[in-house]
Order: sequence, then structure tokens, then C-alpha cells
Amino acid sequence: MEPLDPLEQLTELQNATSKHSERILALNLLYAADALDYEEPISDLIANFNTGFSMEIRQESPVVLVVQTLIDKRDELDAQVKPYLEHWDYKRVSLMVRLILRYALWEILEKKTDPRIIINEAIELAKQFSEADAYRLVNGVLDAMIKNNER
Repeated sequence: MEPLDPLEQLTELQNATSKHSERILALNLLYAADALDYEEPISDLIANFNTGFSMEIRQESPVVLVVQTLIDKRDELDAQVKPYLEHWDYKRVSLMVRLILRYALWEILEKKTDPRIIINEAIELAKQFSEADAYRLVNGVLDAMIKNNER
């Protein structure tokens, strides 16, 4: 089976019921927010997605709450990620990897999901939406964060 192109994936996410689907939808919304320099309100982004992709994302959906939280806390989350990128300039890390790391770190800090599940999800998202070896960076950074938090 051939993978779906990004537009088809978004259409499939219209009825996001799994946590994985919610994460993919959230990453797409976060990517759009970043592309617009975080100047568009989330309500406008959702309206654009709903119109452009024939979706029905509700303003009060859990995905929207997560996206707004990640947008609001992006600087704080980035500050916590940067020390784990020992030999990397954060600005040179791809946008999608930064979004995945922010999202995963936020989930780790929320402590509602087993960190191993969060890392596995982040790796899968990096494999699906980022450069070929980006999952290794995501795995290394998140693993180091979790080990450091356990100490």
C-alpha cells in the first residue's frame, strides 16, 4: 500500500479518534501556525483547515487545546530542549523536528502517558514527517531528557 500524500492524510484525519491521529493533526496545525509566524489566531487556522480540507475541527476539541498550549509554551519548551542538542544549532534543526520535540516534551511533562509511548510516537512522527534520519535525533534527545528527569 502506497503512503497517502499530505493532503490525503489531512482529509483522513477529519475524524481523528486515535491519539496518533490527534498528534498528526496537531502537528499540521502547529506547522501552519509557525508558517504564519504565530500571528494568526488558532480560530483562523482552524477555519482555514475546515474550509481548505473540508474538515470539521471543533474549536473546543482536545486537539485545539493542545495546539494552543504548545503555541503558548513554545519558548519555554524550546529552552528545555536546547541543552540536549549538544552539537546542534537549534535554528538548524528542521521545523518539524522542533515541533515533534516540543510536543513530546510537553507530553512528558504532563505525565499522563508513559514516556516510552511518547518516545515511540515521536520517532514514528519523525519517520513519517521529517528527514530520513531525524528520528535518531528525536530518540536521542527525548531519551536523554527522560533519563535526566529520572535522576
